[in-house]
Amino acid sequence: MGRACIVCAHKSRKEIDKMLVEPNAQYSAISRMFFGSDKQRDALRRHVENGHIIAKIKKVAAAQEALEANDFLGHLQNKRDRFKEMAAAAQKADDPHLELKIYQVEGKYTEMEGKALGVFKEDKSNGTDNTWLGLMQKCSPKK
Repeated sequence: MGRACIVCAHKSRKEIDKMLVEPNAQYSAISRMFFGSDKQRDALRRHVENGHIIAKIKKVAAAQEALEANDFLGHLQNKRDRFKEMAAAAQKADDPHLELKIYQVEGKYTEMEGKALGVFKEDKSNGTDNTWLGLMQKCSPKK
C-alpha cells in the first residue's frame, strides 16, 4: 500500500489547493511556501494528477452550473410575471388582440422554462414537434 498524500494531510490544504488550480501554478514556489523547500513539488504534482483535487473542481463546476440555472430560471419567472402584468393592462384597456399576443409570447417563455427544467422534451423522431407549444400550434386555427 502506498503512502498517504502529504498534501491531503497538510493543515493548509485548502490554500494549497486554491493555488494549485491557478493558471501557471508554480509547484516549486508552492512547495517552498508550505513545506519550506521545493522538494515536495513532485508531491504537489501527484496530488493534482492522481485526482485528489479533481473532486473539488467537479463540485465547484456543478455548483456554478446550478447557480447559472437558478439565475436563468429566475429571469424567466420575472419575464412571466411581467407578461401577466401586461396582459392585465391589455385586458383593462379592453384590447383582446394585444392580450392574445401577450399570452402567445408568455407561452413561448413557459416552454423555454419547461425545457430548462427538463419538463418539455422535443420528439422529432417521427417528424412531429410534441412540445406544449408545438401541440398548441397544431390545434390553433390557420389564418
